[in-house]
Amino acid sequence: KQSRVIDIQNNNIDAKNREIIADAEKRVGLVQKEISKATSLYNETAKVLDAYYSKDIVYKKYHGLVPITMFCEYFISGRCNTLTGHEGAYNIYENEVRQNIIIAKQLSQENKANDVVTLLTCVSNFLCSAVGDGVGWLVRSGITIGDFYIDDTIVWGPALLRAYELEDQLAIYPRIILDETVTNVLSSSTIKNDFVRVDKDGLRFLNYMDIWHFSGQFVSAAFENMKAEARKADGTYPDKVFQKLYWHMNYINAELDKKNEKQDRKYRLTL
Repeated sequence: KQSRVIDIQNNNIDAKNREIIADAEKRVGLVQKEISKATSLYNETAKVLDAYYSKDIVYKKYHGLVPITMFCEYFISGRCNTLTGHEGAYNIYENEVRQNIIIAKQLSQENKANDVVTLLTCVSNFLCSAVGDGVGWLVRSGITIGDFYIDDTIVWGPALLRAYELEDQLAIYPRIILDETVTNVLSSSTIKNDFVRVDKDGLRFLNYMDIWHFSGQFVSAAFENMKAEARKADGTYPDKVFQKLYWHMNYINAELDKKNEKQDRKYRLTL
């Protein structure tokens, strides 16, 4: 009797399993049909997209969902009406991308000063690449020391707010303002460096050119590209743009003069 009960239970389980398998196979078939439809739609969309991109209206660098979507937002909202030029979509997009860059380093208590030098070296490498002829960006920001939290989705903390305050309220020109928390620690570093400069307004900023030698040709070529992009039809520049270019020119020329490297003596920025 017990054996018959077990057989019945097993038969019921087998029947239930067959139902589950049949239902799963049916679902697989439906999913495969949906995948086939989606693939077909994707291929059709890709052809249309390639047809538009092939017209070379948008630079290849910006062939992607995010930049194209942002360009549409700029045009619809009236922020610009052209792709190129200082006030065009390309420049607005590049500025917004730069504003989202955060460089951070955890500092150890025993080697805090040297850790700060390491961070400033990293930032300087980024800035040298930015102002070189391969990119041609002018960057402003702030560097501080404090509590800070960052992961793949969240960035928060008093240090972030202070860095933003330095950039938004004090930097003004394309310079990286150094908070007192940084300069106070930096003075005790055992690593030789010349990272701190004092501007005419008394603010201390990062001398990123300290790490770059024989750079005259590269910064000069980049500066010519910046001028060409920002210059208006009448040959002048927007006032705020001129101020930024003028500050950058004076800073770069002063550092090239201090280095006085023979190879770079013929390279100076002009405006």
